[in-house]
Amino acid sequence: MWKWKRKEKSSTEQTQQKSNQKKSLTEFIQSLQKSEDFIRYSLGGEECTVYYIKTMSDSKILNRSVLPILNDETFQSLEGIKQHIPVENMTVTEDITLIQEKVMFGYIMVQLHHSAQEVLLIPAVSLESRSVSIPEVEFSVVGPKEAFVENINTNINLIRKRMPLPQLTIKELKIGKVTKSRVAVIFLDGVVDPENVETVTQRLKDIEYDQIIDSSFITQIIDDNSNSPFPQFLDTERPDRVVSNLIEGKVAIMVDGAPHALTCPTTVVELFGASDDYFLPWHLATVFRLIRLFAVIF
Repeated sequence: MWKWKRKEKSSTEQTQQKSNQKKSLTEFIQSLQKSEDFIRYSLGGEECTVYYIKTMSDSKILNRSVLPILNDETFQSLEGIKQHIPVENMTVTEDITLIQEKVMFGYIMVQLHHSAQEVLLIPAVSLESRSVSIPEVEFSVVGPKEAFVENINTNINLIRKRMPLPQLTIKELKIGKVTKSRVAVIFLDGVVDPENVETVTQRLKDIEYDQIIDSSFITQIIDDNSNSPFPQFLDTERPDRVVSNLIEGKVAIMVDGAPHALTCPTTVVELFGASDDYFLPWHLATVFRLIRLFAVIF
């Protein structure tokens, strides 16, 4: 695929990283209290406190699975609370970086007074997104009428239901110093070239950028030659096209909040393809691609 060298951090950047000290839990809570959508509940006479951002958290999980249990019983430890609340993937931690990341994305934080620096993080992320609809750009007369949406979990679901294989592998990264966007690298293990996966993953990890809001940001940052008229990534809004590319040994990249995916590496021939080509007899699809190619050349 592409050659790539890991960027060395300058001495100035290293000095800045060392000087940036982690905020304490108290300072983090105080900074959030400036926002009116940050909610604080005190239970049992300040013995137990619940924090969450109401615009990011699912109120149903809070009111059905968390508050009733905390109101009815008295707990001496966060592990005891964890055993009674019927929610998966809860975490007890003192890591302020992890706490800040999870709370800002919708987790509920539970704190006991006698263990002030240790909290329980309860997944309660509100997954508000539009429904899956028909493709608007890559409309196809034949084939599926589904397109990606802005929710990365929904998009991965659209791929997995078309490829229910244990070899389908998803690696997740957090990219963007400010946005901390979820980015998924998707490939079919045993089919893809491992070097391509390693190169894509390394390039994504090396991104030092404040915001990654859309996958188009990624193409501009990790592209080999931004002056080339031929893109190295194929941008598509169709799950069936991504699945076809994965079967061919390509790597897919998805960004949470982007209603489309990138596949790479790509070839010039692929750029003249259309969604309908996958559902036509091979000789007709070949003729149509040649017609498009000749139309561009001549």
